[in-house]
Amino acid sequence: MKHAKHSGGNNKNNANDEILLCNDIYSSSSRRRKPISAKELKRRKILNAIAKVLLPIGLLTAAALVIYISVVQLLPLTYILAVILVLGILVAVHLRLFSGSKRHIKRKRIISIALSVVTVIVSCFGMSYVGIFNGAIGDIAIGNGDNDDKVDNISKHPFVVYLSGIDTRNYGEIADKSRSDVNMIIAVNPRQKRILLVSTPRDYYVALEGDPNKMDKLTHAGSYGIECSMSTLEALYDIEFNYYAKVNFMSVVDLVDALGGVTVNSEYNFSSKHTLTGEVYTYKKGENFLNGQQALTFARERESFANGDRQRGIHQQELIKQVVKKAISPSILIPSNIENIMDAISKNTKTNFTEKEIKKLITYQMSSMGKEWDFESMSADGTGDYAYTYSYSAQKLYVMRPDMETVNAAKEALDAIMNGEEISKDTESNVSSK
Repeated sequence: MKHAKHSGGNNKNNANDEILLCNDIYSSSSRRRKPISAKELKRRKILNAIAKVLLPIGLLTAAALVIYISVVQLLPLTYILAVILVLGILVAVHLRLFSGSKRHIKRKRIISIALSVVTVIVSCFGMSYVGIFNGAIGDIAIGNGDNDDKVDNISKHPFVVYLSGIDTRNYGEIADKSRSDVNMIIAVNPRQKRILLVSTPRDYYVALEGDPNKMDKLTHAGSYGIECSMSTLEALYDIEFNYYAKVNFMSVVDLVDALGGVTVNSEYNFSSKHTLTGEVYTYKKGENFLNGQQALTFARERESFANGDRQRGIHQQELIKQVVKKAISPSILIPSNIENIMDAISKNTKTNFTEKEIKKLITYQMSSMGKEWDFESMSADGTGDYAYTYSYSAQKLYVMRPDMETVNAAKEALDAIMNGEEISKDTESNVSSK
């Protein structure tokens, strides 16, 4: 009897549980079937309309971004494919949000609107970013493709660039004919990511364009045009320039400041006065963080050193190396002041690289970002003297007679870079010991 009574009690409890469950279900069903207010329905219609308008706008701007970066050819193929992949995912998410069940439709429309807005903003920013680069490259590159000395594939084959820093106090001015205070040979091996910088002192006593009847200071060659400077150095080093770049070295201030300053290494403790402002800057042996004005003074000083102009060339190499390293570093690719950087380069640089060649170099650098460039530096040396010059024959001027041992060492180093070979220790010592 006790057992039966107990069993009856269980049945009673089960019945009560079923009643409660039915009540819950009814209550839940009632909540689901609660009619939507007119106000809420209006909100949903507005959200739906906004979502339907923004969706095609987002898709169109995204498509425009892909088309634009493909046309201007400023990004590697892998980057373009990555952009397409991201946009494809966004499209898939949008389609998913507009299809399927009507559950949580309000939330779906809000997400869709947010994604559309983000897509439009990112696409517009991307086009603006690429446009800044593209416009600056157009201002820099004056080459039209008729350069007979250009290389077939600039991202694969070695090439040599003549860098001329012109002697002018006018910021932003790139004169066609002006004395060249900086005469730098830049040999680039893109496959090995190696760069060799060779400096030649501005007072080097050389045959203009290889003509022994035109003995003059190297800086004066720039007064006859950049072609004269190039042919003079080609005869001296027995090389052939593929390209040139002409900069107003006074305007290095703009670029260094746009980069947020650079850190250079100095071999000496010294002080130097700024050419224009008269302010005295002090530099310590070792690392020095410099702003634009300090960098310019660092690159122009020569009177503080026993080896004078040669040491100035070493400082110029160091500054160029550090500027290039910072300009191509991943941290600078999307800075807040990217427009200032490109503006500084475009205003103060002219080159016979074509737009296509510069873009190819940029895409190559972006696609091989993981491997750093290896920089090597050398400087020709000589002995101070006074001599008559082709440009100023009325009186003797200070010149530097070439030390051909250092010139020949530079030749060997240039050949090694171009042929993908290591620079011998003997070659390095022939220059560094001077």
